[in-house]
Amino acid sequence: MKTPILAVLIVAICLAIVWVMGNLNQSNNFKFDLGKTVLYYGNTCTHCQDLEEQIIQNKIENKVSIEKKEVFQNRTNANELEKVGNYCKIEKSNMGVPLLFAEGKCYQGKDEALKYLLDKAT
Repeated sequence: MKTPILAVLIVAICLAIVWVMGNLNQSNNFKFDLGKTVLYYGNTCTHCQDLEEQIIQNKIENKVSIEKKEVFQNRTNANELEKVGNYCKIEKSNMGVPLLFAEGKCYQGKDEALKYLLDKAT
């Protein structure tokens, strides 16, 4: 009687391990283009709007190519932001926008992102 229960338990544990490893590999297999500078923003985020104004005022896009991805209304971009956050080891509770991903690093918040962009533009 104990043998069938033990067998079921072993199979369940093996399936759980396979499922966990599959989910870990799925998030780790996300490919980042380290040559791109990507700004994740929300269309109603005031910090994002402030950053955009600074980008325009300082003519940063004349010297730095920035790919912009809205995350509040675009689920694909939101999922990508989550993967970028995982890559940068940002806790979900600390994840937010604006977030700039450049050269394999994350720059969180308006001030960090702006500092990076200004440094690159000069």
